[in-house]
Amino acid sequence: MFDNIGQKIKGLSNAIFSILAVLGAACSLIVMLTSEGIMVLIGLLMFVIIPALAWVLSLLLYGFGELIEAQCVATEILLDIRDSINEKSTVSSADSINEKSTVSDYLVNKNELYEYENSRSSVCQNCNTEQPDHRTTCWKCGANIVE
Repeated sequence: MFDNIGQKIKGLSNAIFSILAVLGAACSLIVMLTSEGIMVLIGLLMFVIIPALAWVLSLLLYGFGELIEAQCVATEILLDIRDSINEKSTVSSADSINEKSTVSDYLVNKNELYEYENSRSSVCQNCNTEQPDHRTTCWKCGANIVE
């Protein structure tokens, strides 16, 4: 039912325009032919305004259908990219901590290992605050850190 919804909305837009334009023109012709005086002028205005409003409404609805179609295409592309990355980026069990992990899991695990194994902290001589890796200025007082 909701497959190809953007295309269905665009088709509905065309149908609504056709129906409203024909009904508006028919109603305005009936008003012009059965009336006299000011009502003929109102019928003439209806003959112009109703199809124009139907056209504007159909443009908005058609544009919405285009947006939905574009979003569906973009979502499919992103899902294909994600799936291909997950399929191609399986890391061999010799290099990974957990078997069959993805590259992103592997990098997170490697990063955690790096933080713990290679971390070194220094202390600011000015305020005695412990500093994270590779800082050149103290995060608390702003003093230069000497290694």
